[in-house]
Amino acid sequence: MIGKVIFSSTQEVIFRIQDDVEVETITVGTLIIINSYYKYLARISSVELKNLGENTLADKVATINTEDVFGDIQSALGEQFYYVCKARVVGIVDGRLRGAKSIPKFLSTVRKAEKGDLAFLEEMRGDVVEVGMVRDVDIPILLDRKYLITRHCGVFGKTGSGKSNTVKVILSKLIEKKTPCLVFDIHSEYSGYECLRSSKDVVIMGIGNCEDVTISLPLSAIKPKDVRLVTSINETQGEAIDMIRRRYKKEWISYITGTDSKTISKEFEDKISDMTIGVLKRKLDSLEMQCYVGPSFNSLEYMFQALCKHKTLVIDFGEYEHNDYAIRLITTVVSRFLLEKYKNAKRQGTNLPETLIVLEEAHKLLSKDLTRLTIFEEIVREGRKFNIGLLVVDQTPRKIHEEVISQLNTVIIMLLTNIKDREHLVLSSENDLSDFKDEMARLDMGEMIVTGISVPVPLFGKVPEFVGLNQKAPDGFDAFSFNE
Repeated sequence: MIGKVIFSSTQEVIFRIQDDVEVETITVGTLIIINSYYKYLARISSVELKNLGENTLADKVATINTEDVFGDIQSALGEQFYYVCKARVVGIVDGRLRGAKSIPKFLSTVRKAEKGDLAFLEEMRGDVVEVGMVRDVDIPILLDRKYLITRHCGVFGKTGSGKSNTVKVILSKLIEKKTPCLVFDIHSEYSGYECLRSSKDVVIMGIGNCEDVTISLPLSAIKPKDVRLVTSINETQGEAIDMIRRRYKKEWISYITGTDSKTISKEFEDKISDMTIGVLKRKLDSLEMQCYVGPSFNSLEYMFQALCKHKTLVIDFGEYEHNDYAIRLITTVVSRFLLEKYKNAKRQGTNLPETLIVLEEAHKLLSKDLTRLTIFEEIVREGRKFNIGLLVVDQTPRKIHEEVISQLNTVIIMLLTNIKDREHLVLSSENDLSDFKDEMARLDMGEMIVTGISVPVPLFGKVPEFVGLNQKAPDGFDAFSFNE
């Protein structure tokens, strides 16, 4: 026993820590059991020092320089100083966890939760992903795999918090379960042999960086919205693009870049000026010149077939890690193509496997200004209907559009010291994170708070160190065939 209840309400329970318990062994986030008529599971939210008598007693005692005098006061008056904990009730444990509609009685005993008390966590067997261990209890944190993917998730933490290690652990577990993933690897953190490349179920794609397959986006897959994402298009230019695309459909870029300006102007009855056509030609010529854009190989079809075969694809941006033009265009075109493919499969009655898109440095695409130009807003709104989910990974969640965060039904939070980041998560998330706002700044490296639909209760945990995957077979990856 570590204490007894001295106050309880439907919102909060306060218990006094026993005098013989070392207060520094009681930490915020610890799960406790309150034994009353029911067995309540609660989570400590704060620890405080209290004293009996006048409010200024602690101030007066602090001015005494000798411990002997302090001891005399304690002997004469009894224990004047004590510690209390505030805790939030999570639920009632009776073989399973259910919601609490009552409160514990006065002087109910309190103890730390033990493995047996959390048996309902271990009973989450079947289609689950293990991401770490519950803090202070030798029990795994298991996430419902399908909910984790199709209801979208986020991993947030400052640089050095262990965020990338957590994503590697999640990906390794999904690869073991033959779950297809598409990883946009901005900083080449996942493509090395010491990480994911060693697995026979992983294909590395990139832009001339010793990859297995080179990225090549067909011009026909690029839409006007994508051009607006990478370069400025004014209203007149936008109207010209829309007119041309209505007539030439997927060949609109090839038509503009390959047709004489006067011919275009004449064909559209001078509704498009030579000057407008000239500007569009320059901008689209630049697009065509990108080494990852071209008709030689439709890597989009390759990706789709690989994912259907339960492969994990890692798109390594390599030396393009700071090239926002490349990052925005590739991530948007690839993700939209896959969403359209998955939609078509659904309409035709084909069940494709749940697929996770991992978006590193998410703020580069999911800011309030850019989100509407990308496909990711649509994916977080509708992706679950078509078995596509999004994993948002970022160190500055305050830069991500609140509507995106509100759609992330599983959130893993690592160390976040910036108060604006913490407040943005609390205000934007559909999960109630208010109890964790201060705790986000106290986490150690590798520690996490897991909350959301994939777990039965919010959990404080520790992520194991990623140790690699099974080695890739000598004959490399499978060959794929497709009809363009």
